[in-house]
Amino acid sequence: MKKGLDPSFSLFTLRREDLDFRDTENLTHQMRDIAPSIVINAAGGVAGIQGNIDNPVDLLMSNTEVSTSVLRASHEAKVPRYIQYASACVYPLNESTLSRPEDLGTGLIEPTSLSYATAKILAIEAVRAYRKQYKHDWISVIPTNLYGPGDWDHGSGGHVISMLMEKFVSAKNNGSDMVTVWGDGKSRRSFLHVDDLANSTEFMLRQPPGSEAVINVSGDQEITISDLALLIRDVTEFEGEIIFDSTKPSGARRKQLDDSYLRGKGWQPSVTLEIGLRDYLKHFLTRS
Repeated sequence: MKKGLDPSFSLFTLRREDLDFRDTENLTHQMRDIAPSIVINAAGGVAGIQGNIDNPVDLLMSNTEVSTSVLRASHEAKVPRYIQYASACVYPLNESTLSRPEDLGTGLIEPTSLSYATAKILAIEAVRAYRKQYKHDWISVIPTNLYGPGDWDHGSGGHVISMLMEKFVSAKNNGSDMVTVWGDGKSRRSFLHVDDLANSTEFMLRQPPGSEAVINVSGDQEITISDLALLIRDVTEFEGEIIFDSTKPSGARRKQLDDSYLRGKGWQPSVTLEIGLRDYLKHFLTRS
């Protein structure tokens, strides 16, 4: 049983080191042996902006293969409850209002994320189809930008917080007097600590089955990338200059989710961005 998990839940994990999730037959056998009452699907490949640009085929195909395989295996194993995580990049470009589940499929996707987002949109629609055809109590959860212990990738495979943390820590350790950040710094993001995503998932599992096939989860604070860089500079105690390279892509101008459905049920995030960044730095510096 995982430490910190409510005692009424026991947790069994399968990692990519344990099993190729694209192997539906083997995965189905595993699920039938385990006989889970709940499956939480967090499998898949991710990348940063450059990785999205460089590897669209890999991101499209691998994520599609994994999600469809896990869905088929869960159906064959008669899993009663299923939660899969998607990504905020599935929503159309939208700078003026909060993105809602009903906005899916109504506009253009940010170009650098299109292949990855397309795979996630397919998985969302597949869950809707299973709900409709087989009456499964299955849902897709769309979290805002995630960060936290375990997200150590940087370069083309990294998310913004992991990449910036690596840059500032390296600059401080190397005695550099500047850090360069991609884009103009004006794009806005909301961030959610992985502990809050875990807590929100457990909260959802304790709710009775509902009519919502897609549920957003967001953090409390929306922040520009420039202010995020300043905050990480403070957290890492780097004293140099921050340079924004506007010749590099800035990504979608805004990714802010409407999670009023979940908050209306009584859920709230508990980890503020500054506290979460300090916790992340502590783990980042001691990672193996």
